Amino acid sequence: MTIEDGPDVGSNGAHAVASLVHASRRAQESPRAAKFLESVTAGGREVVGIHRAVAGAADNADAVFRVGWGLQTSPDLGRRELELVIFSVAHQRGAQFIWARHEQLAVPEWLTPDETSAIRSGTYRESMDGKSTSTCDFALAVSHAEGVEEAAARLARHMAPAELLTATLAALYYCMMCDLDNYLGVGIDEREP
Repeated sequence: MTIEDGPDVGSNGAHAVASLVHASRRAQESPRAAKFLESVTAGGREVVGIHRAVAGAADNADAVFRVGWGLQTSPDLGRRELELVIFSVAHQRGAQFIWARHEQLAVPEWLTPDETSAIRSGTYRESMDGKSTSTCDFALAVSHAEGVEEAAARLARHMAPAELLTATLAALYYCMMCDLDNYLGVGIDEREP
């Protein structure tokens, strides 16, 4: 997905917007892709703005968008596990906008309200199965940059290598996006009507 595939929409975020237009074509092919696109477009300028800011320039926003798109639509990691990674990292890093966006997207389709509450309160080990618990533990280890090797070994008991690699990339990507969310001060009540 590149800007060349989309229409010429001018400067100031053209790559991100054109990526969304092109993505809408791909969303017709996959319900998972359609759900991701719906999330991005519903987030409005904050979601596109985060991608632009992390890229440092509109010219690079397409590449940043593609990473998120690739993680959201990857067949290598189940959507439930991806959302466990996102919620764990968003909670640990205090990224309320990302938490709220994914709460709208993932609950109740992939996670229950009780599960997101358990992640927020740190009690997820009491109510989730081994794979889910290991996924949360791993995401938190990556986010804290402590105990990653041990957490990865535990998670490897439940995941194939490609799945574990994608979980690692997702945790790192969302650490970056959550930190940027906090740096920019994107709030959940700042959306334009």
